[in-house]
Parts: sequence; structure tokens; C-alpha cells
Amino acid sequence: MSFRGSLLGKVEFDERLPLYSYMEDYDFTLECRIYGSVGENPRALGVHIELSSGRVAESKRGYSEIVNPVYIWSKRTGAALPRTLGGALKRTLKNAAKSPNSYFRKRLFGNLLGWSHLLVGKIEPEYILKMK
Repeated sequence: MSFRGSLLGKVEFDERLPLYSYMEDYDFTLECRIYGSVGENPRALGVHIELSSGRVAESKRGYSEIVNPVYIWSKRTGAALPRTLGGALKRTLKNAAKSPNSYFRKRLFGNLLGWSHLLVGKIEPEYILKMK
């Protein structure tokens, strides 16, 4: 990710998306759009290796997979709600299908906790700081 130096001090990462938060780069990009167009270089090559022993507990990651996209949408930054909820549902179903593995079972627990919070109107990405 790169951005113009003129955005320094104007755009910041959202502090309500704690730890190594899911979709924080997407949220940052949406915030940058306020100051001009955002481009994508199809020739750029990047590699992101997600390790099963990541920096955040799987239940927290699962919670963030559900709540963070809805939180970003709620800020009215341009994220599309149908796509947001569809992606969250897809991740939940994927984790459920792989749940015999304890890694995915923990992530599924976080997904379900996130959905339960959304059903009662609780959109709180920082809740992962309270989780064990």
C-alpha cells in the first residue's frame, strides 16, 4: 500500500479497529477517497502469507470478520452493505464447513459471536480487546 504524502495528518487508521485488525487497510482506502481518486495498479505484485499461527487469536479474528465490515459500512464511507454481509456470511459458512479443525472451530465461534452482537445492534469492533 502506498499513498500521497499530502494525506499525512489528514487520514489516519481508525483506532476502533484494534490490534492487527481485519480490513483496516480497506477502511483506510475508503477514507483516502475523500481527498481524491484511489488507483489500483494491475501490474503491482504483492504477497500476503496468512499463517495459522497469526498475531490475533482465531476467535478474535472470526469476530472481526463479521463485525468490522459492518462497522466500516456504518461509517458511510462507500462500502456496499449487500457485498459486506454476503462476504461475512461466506466466511462464516467456510469456517463452519472446516470446523472439525480446532483452528476453524475457534474462528467460527468468533463469527457466531459477531453475528449475535449484530443481531442486537451492537457494532463494536473493539470488543475483541475484551475477548480471551
